[in-house]
Amino acid sequence: MPPYHCTLPVEGVPRACGCALLAVADRPGDAPPPEGGELDVLDQAIRFFRANVLFKRFDVRGEGDRTLLYLTFYLSLCMNRLEKARTRAEGERAMAELARESFAAPGDSKWILGAFFPTAASQGEADEWKGYMKSCRERVGRRLLHYCYKADGSYDKFWMSFCNKKFMGKALT
Repeated sequence: MPPYHCTLPVEGVPRACGCALLAVADRPGDAPPPEGGELDVLDQAIRFFRANVLFKRFDVRGEGDRTLLYLTFYLSLCMNRLEKARTRAEGERAMAELARESFAAPGDSKWILGAFFPTAASQGEADEWKGYMKSCRERVGRRLLHYCYKADGSYDKFWMSFCNKKFMGKALT
């Protein structure tokens, strides 16, 4: 069985650093989508995370897949941080702190995913990519909390069992 790929259309969507800058649904508190509701790229990244993180390879089929790929690596980092957070309140603090941390863009010296992403053609393109991903990082971290913690605030063992998994043997720092 191959990994799950992005199913969203990317025609006419802005791009930066080889990624499609797909629209993200604006939900209060970044709640999960309603049942039967339309999924955005953040929802797809979360929904596919537990399956995709088990794969050692991921064949990039386009710009949407690169966006999904980065978000999967980021979710893996989120899960690693959530391992220490036993309550939802601790998880919220951990996700907020992680979202505020600086991070590398394609072409930076600390960028570890060079084989999957083309280098930014200009500083403006790198800034556009970082701005988009910063927004995605903030939102996907908040949405992930709805899955990792139960209504009573305790963690969900079926999600938290993925805390130490490394997607393709790599990890963002």
